[in-house]
Amino acid sequence: MKILKELSRKEFHSKFGEESLCLSFLSWVKWEEGFSCFKCKKEYNKRCSKCGYDKSPTANTIVS
Repeated sequence: MKILKELSRKEFHSKFGEESLCLSFLSWVKWEEGFSCFKCKKEYNKRCSKCGYDKSPTANTIVS
């Protein structure tokens, strides 16, 4: 990515010093057009890598 190559180490740390900021940015870049499972192609659902909990965008909403 060009934007990351143009940042100095100090600028990068200033912009992405917290892990949550870095992960948020990477998620946005990787799934800018939405998330889709690579295996089954189901869209939008995500699974926690720590506990394995599946989360749907409609969970705990009026549509669930």
